[in-house]
Amino acid sequence: MRTSRIVYYRALGAVAIAALLSGPAVLAQAAATTAPKDVSKQTEQLKKRAAQLREALTKTRAVLDQSLVMYNTMVQGQSKDPSKDYKSLAKTLENLQKQRGTSKTKLAELETKSAEIYAAWEQEITAYSSESLQATGKERLALAKGNFAKVKDALKMAGDEYTVFLTNFNDQVRFMGRDLSPEALAALGPEAQKLNDQATALFKHAEEIRAVLVQNEGAMGAKPPAK
Repeated sequence: MRTSRIVYYRALGAVAIAALLSGPAVLAQAAATTAPKDVSKQTEQLKKRAAQLREALTKTRAVLDQSLVMYNTMVQGQSKDPSKDYKSLAKTLENLQKQRGTSKTKLAELETKSAEIYAAWEQEITAYSSESLQATGKERLALAKGNFAKVKDALKMAGDEYTVFLTNFNDQVRFMGRDLSPEALAALGPEAQKLNDQATALFKHAEEIRAVLVQNEGAMGAKPPAK
């Protein structure tokens, strides 16, 4: 029994020494045998966060659409119960402010996870034994980084527009709260046109962002979301 243990520990020592002497090559080879599962998991996490961001944008767009319909109905004097509609509109705007914070959090999470995955991806590419595979990997990585940069830039622009839009919308709803008479609501006509123009531009950029997110998900092998 004792002899077998000595042989066993010597064998372990030999393996450890061999690994140390072989250095990075052995470690890279070991990583290559376990990487596919981890890589797949990382990709799924990134797709999940991208989908969450896209869904958040879609939900916000739907709420804004409903809010603008209600707002325009009031301004045009077509509301059957302005007081009730006003309370609903004010509550919706409050929720939109909260959702805005949620969307920012989801974007920050997506940025962090993307940076982690891109760093791991870049390191992985250098371990490929095939030069052509390395070249292809670098092209795909550059494409992924470029697409995500487009999303971030577009989101920043849309975020700035959204801030201006929400501020304007909030001001007008506060104005309504002071006076819901037909004359006061009708006086908002010119401001209502500006608000609707802002919404049109905002929705256009939001759709462009959604399209890029869908394209990125497709590039990662995700099933395209239903339109």
